[in-house]
Amino acid sequence: MMERIQPKVYISSTFEDLELHRRAAREQLEKLGLKVVSMETYTAEDRRSLERCLEDIRNSDLYIGIFAWCYGSVPSGHNHSYTELEYREAGRQGMERLIFLVDPNAHWPPKHIDALVSGDGTLIQRLRDELEQTHLCDSFSTPESLASALSAAVQSFLERRVETAAAFKRGESPAAAAIRDYAQSILDELGSELDSHYVPLQVTIEGHDKWISAGPHRRLCPPSFAVVDRSLVDLPSSSGWLSQAELAVDRFRQFVILGAPGAGKTTFLQSLAVRACRRLLSEPDTPVPLHIRLTQWPESVTDLGSLIVHERTVQALQLVPTRRLMLLFDELNELDSRSYRQKLEAIETWIVANPSVSVVVASRDRHYEAGPKLSLPTARLHALDDNQVENFIRNYLGGQAEALLAELIWEPKGIEAARRLAHLARNPYILRLLCYVYERTGQAPPPNRGCILQMLVAALYDRESRKANVEGFSYSTLLGACSDLAIAMIRTRSSTSVHRDFAVKYLPNRHGPEQLLKVMQDASLVRTAKNGRFVQFSHQMLLEYFAAEYLRNNPTRIESEILQPHIVEGVRATRPIDEVFLILLDLAPASLVLPAIVRKDPFLAAQMAGSVADEQEIPSETLLELVEILSGALEARSKRETAVQALASLGE
Repeated sequence: MMERIQPKVYISSTFEDLELHRRAAREQLEKLGLKVVSMETYTAEDRRSLERCLEDIRNSDLYIGIFAWCYGSVPSGHNHSYTELEYREAGRQGMERLIFLVDPNAHWPPKHIDALVSGDGTLIQRLRDELEQTHLCDSFSTPESLASALSAAVQSFLERRVETAAAFKRGESPAAAAIRDYAQSILDELGSELDSHYVPLQVTIEGHDKWISAGPHRRLCPPSFAVVDRSLVDLPSSSGWLSQAELAVDRFRQFVILGAPGAGKTTFLQSLAVRACRRLLSEPDTPVPLHIRLTQWPESVTDLGSLIVHERTVQALQLVPTRRLMLLFDELNELDSRSYRQKLEAIETWIVANPSVSVVVASRDRHYEAGPKLSLPTARLHALDDNQVENFIRNYLGGQAEALLAELIWEPKGIEAARRLAHLARNPYILRLLCYVYERTGQAPPPNRGCILQMLVAALYDRESRKANVEGFSYSTLLGACSDLAIAMIRTRSSTSVHRDFAVKYLPNRHGPEQLLKVMQDASLVRTAKNGRFVQFSHQMLLEYFAAEYLRNNPTRIESEILQPHIVEGVRATRPIDEVFLILLDLAPASLVLPAIVRKDPFLAAQMAGSVADEQEIPSETLLELVEILSGALEARSKRETAVQALASLGE
């Protein structure tokens, strides 16, 4: 069948509240040379019968959904409105759907707002929430702004159609063209940056005696077959050490990558994506990498398969079957703690059902090990060695490198501060911060993580201030705003990616939350996703630093932020607040921080006491109280193992 020269577009919306907007949309589409199908074209006898609407959608090339605050009428015999049924039919047809939502801040007639007319706006709000979570929606406030947004979105759609037609002429399938363009976009975005600064990371494989790259289906075999398996297939060496983490992909089709905060987990996934994309351009049949941030998993999506379909749509990979993908799942430990177990089970169910698909899942080690786990081998990232640290600094700083290297004494003899700084530099994220701060300020970095983050934020603010991008906000205002948002995210146990409305709610109104959010984004402190609808701190460690700053400035709140420890199978379960307190210990005296924690969570207090460089900073009465509480915990069978480990760490 020949392709229609004039694409047909279906406009879907409620009518009375959006009549002027529909007219503006129709006129704009006709200016672009498109054939428009909408209820305005129906005759009196067939006006908006459901069958006619759905048939027109099936015969269209593009669906345009316009939504305000009315849910609309429900046809007889159905549970959903015309507009929702039309939206879902377009989805069933695999049609591209462009979604436009009226801006929540736009003036709107009260008579066209369900929540005000009937007192119940739950149906339209539910549908709007789903649309926001599933699509990259455009917003509008007037008929003119809708026409403008519609024009840009439709022209992009038409350009993609032209590219697809050109691919056919070249003898290239639409899927192959989409993959080529996608791979090139990844290389354009990440390639040069990783080539300049990426340090190949070393890993230790754990659980490798049970897993074989040649057949991930072997996980279904009983343990008694292990001897036979080992005799048939070469396993990794007994040490499980790999000089480059990327080699784990060649050994295992599916695995979990673990590391400490800042160990380079996300950068590792990005390096896998770049490596795969370069290979794709020369070998088109190889796996297609898809980097998925689990913190942006929509609540309306309950299974992993639907999430993958959603992300393929967002990345314009609809034509690529799932079996062709290399799935790179990031931020497992940053999921909302209330849904963590449920989503982990969804991941487990999917990987067991799809053993031939390449999967890498990234998580912080301490968080992953303290809770339920996936039935996958793990690759644990190593700290950088001396040569890697030195090479990175020389590559990053050039002529300035010698001065910073002089601060990092590789074999310090009794110089505690230099030794601690050298230890911090083995963390890839901290090392990069050290280089950035030193390049910007020329100051010797402080020997603790919290103060390095503090210097980073000050340097980023100074950078934007020099460019006149701070909108008149002082450094203390920016710090306070970030701290308020960070502690709110920690308190609500939300994931590290939150809806923009959540962020605006917790930023101080007196300073203009939208303007503050823009400054935070310009300063690289936060980033946005899903067309600006979600906000996330640019690194989880920054989120934790700002929460620690909040507690440093509000010390009376420290005890109220601590929960009683939760012991699972002899191990204290980690919580998002843990790293906040460890960073707080870098910013505030141990005598201020530890006493409150000892009384509520002695196991965390023991971990923190072990990280204090100078034991004399800890009041002797606090240590005695801690030892006494832990000794008492030995009497409880459920806490005995954890108490023994805590006491041992204090003894060290």
